[in-house]
Amino acid sequence: MVAEKFRPFFKVVFSPFVKLAVKLNLTPFQITMFGLSLGIAAGVCIAREMYWLGLVLLISSGFLDLIDGGVARETNSITKKGSFLDSTADRITDISLIGGIIIAGLVNVWLGIIVLGSSVMTSYIRAKADALQLNLAGIGLVERGERVTFLGFLVGFHALTNLSDNYYYDHNLWFWAFALLAVLGTFTVIQRFYSVMSQPDELIENGGVMPTEEE
Repeated sequence: MVAEKFRPFFKVVFSPFVKLAVKLNLTPFQITMFGLSLGIAAGVCIAREMYWLGLVLLISSGFLDLIDGGVARETNSITKKGSFLDSTADRITDISLIGGIIIAGLVNVWLGIIVLGSSVMTSYIRAKADALQLNLAGIGLVERGERVTFLGFLVGFHALTNLSDNYYYDHNLWFWAFALLAVLGTFTVIQRFYSVMSQPDELIENGGVMPTEEE
């Protein structure tokens, strides 16, 4: 929800990097795949308790995720296949990140699974809504941008303060942070589900367009 409001700002800020990528003849496919590789590597590093490296890789992955769409628009190469690849890459990165946090033992497994499940369902409902030509952009308390940013701050704070020396304090911080994500993520799923199901049947059956009465 917050990230959607700042989208125009991000486009301006990252415009020079988009133009640079175009000059270097980088394709959206190459950028997306490299970003995916970095996202997976970030999750692996976090799982192996290499938190600083994991954070740097996560930021790099997020940066590439922000410019691949801009490169596609700049080069007039926007395709449905590219959108599918970008969405799939995002899901794999999310699973890798949250999975790495769980494997590292930073959070309770079941709580981690709830956050992961709400993360996947939030994106799944939007993808299905897009297929029905319904726009859910900005609907929900926690979208992917906010979630990944929040998790990145947690990993960075964990690495910076070295709280692993204080097991009780450290695990309470992660527990309450993930509990918050679980609640907000679940609420977002409910919001999006209700948003789709509350639409008129005619709107959904006609691809997001209300039929007009014939005169």
